[in-house]
Amino acid sequence: MDPPMNFNGLRRKRYDEDPFVTFSIPDRKLTFDRLFEANSLDEFKASMASKAKLGPGARFDLIHLRDGDEVTVEDDQDFKAFAASTRYYHHSRVRVQITSGPANFTSAVPASVGGSVTAAEDDHAQDHGPPAKKRRIQGPKPSTDLSATSAAPLPSTDVPAPEKPKPKRKP
Repeated sequence: MDPPMNFNGLRRKRYDEDPFVTFSIPDRKLTFDRLFEANSLDEFKASMASKAKLGPGARFDLIHLRDGDEVTVEDDQDFKAFAASTRYYHHSRVRVQITSGPANFTSAVPASVGGSVTAAEDDHAQDHGPPAKKRRIQGPKPSTDLSATSAAPLPSTDVPAPEKPKPKRKP
């Protein structure tokens, strides 16, 4: 697949620029772009983890989405193939699958920039698990005992839907 051409047969301007990678983290509903400047897999992972604000012990897989296939980038050889593809097409898509470890957001301001961290702030930064889910308040549940029901027919709850207004014709 060659880079797209414009009507004059020339490459689009963006293909003269640096290649970039679009990261998608479905667990967090987060998507972002980064210029592809990494020279190693470790450097690439560190760049992505800092932008995504993953905790220091977070473990994740990088899955390169290419031509409808999912290719896991696990080692240096995988990274070299990924880098070649990214430089050729000037863009790649990577899905980040968090596998284990503290996947919570870390502080956006490092202690060296914002001053010292107090014990209370340090305790607050720890992972306390996922937030509690809100429960839907429901009315009393009907009894499942069939002997307590009467033989009287139940009232119909079917209500016809209102008709949609017909569109007006333009003269």
